[in-house]
Amino acid sequence: MSEEFENIKENVEEIKDEIRDEVNQAADAVEAGVNEAAEAVEAEVKEAAEAVEAEVNETEQAAEDRKEEFKQKVEEMKSDVKEAYESVKEKAQSTVEDIKKEIDDYSDEMDSEDVSKNRLMAVLAYIGPLVIVPLLVAKDSKFAKFHTNQGLILFLLAIVCSLLAKLKVIGWLFSVCGAVVFILAVVGIIYACQGKAKELPVVGNWQILKELTGCLRRTAALMDGRFHYLRPRRASSFLAFFMSFWNSLSECMTATAPDAAVRAAWTSVS
Repeated sequence: MSEEFENIKENVEEIKDEIRDEVNQAADAVEAGVNEAAEAVEAEVKEAAEAVEAEVNETEQAAEDRKEEFKQKVEEMKSDVKEAYESVKEKAQSTVEDIKKEIDDYSDEMDSEDVSKNRLMAVLAYIGPLVIVPLLVAKDSKFAKFHTNQGLILFLLAIVCSLLAKLKVIGWLFSVCGAVVFILAVVGIIYACQGKAKELPVVGNWQILKELTGCLRRTAALMDGRFHYLRPRRASSFLAFFMSFWNSLSECMTATAPDAAVRAAWTSVS
C-alpha cells in the first residue's frame, strides 16, 4: 500500500514538473511574442514619426520658400510704387514750375505802404460777398484793386457753378469747377497774406473790374432814366430794362474775357 502511494506521489511530482515546464515554455513564448510585437509597434511608430517629421520639414521649407517669394514680391511692389511716386512727383514739380513761370508777378510794382495797409482788404476780396468791402473801402489802392479783380471773378464763377451744379446730367462737372474756384480763392488768400500780387491761373488774365465799373455806371444811369419801369403796371417796360441791363453785362463780360472760346461761349449764352 505504501509502495503504491509512493508511486502515485512520484507520478504526481512528475506531472507537476511537466506542467511547470509547459507553463514556463508558454510564458517564455508569450514573453517572446510580446517583445516581438512591442518591437514591431515601436518600429512602426518610429517610421511614422520619421515620416511626420519629414512632412513637417517639407512644409516648413515650402513655407520658407513662399515667405521668400512674398518678400521678393513686396520688395518689387515697393520699388514700383517708389518709382511711380518719384515719376508723379517729378511731373507735379515740373507742372508747378511751368505754372509758376506762366503766372505773372506784379509784386514789385506795388507800393510797400499800400500793401501793408490794404493786405486785409486783399484777403476779404476772396471771401465771397465780402468782395464788396474792398470795392467800397479800398477804391484807391492798387494792391487791393488787383486782388479785388480776381476775387470778384471767382465770386461770379462760384455763383454760376453753384447754380449749374443742380443740373442732373452735367451738374457734377460744375461741382468740380466750384471746387477749383475754391482752391484758387485759397491760393489768392495766401498771395494776399504774403503781400504778393500774383495772377491766378486762368482768371488772372481777366480784367473785369474796370469794365464792370463802367457797366455799373451805365446801368445806374439807365436806372435813373427808367426808374418808373419798376411800377407793377409796366411789366413789359421792366422787361425791357432788364434786357438792357443784361446786354450791358454781356458786353462787359465779352470785352474782358481773354480767350476767344470764352467770349464765344458767353456770347452764345447771352
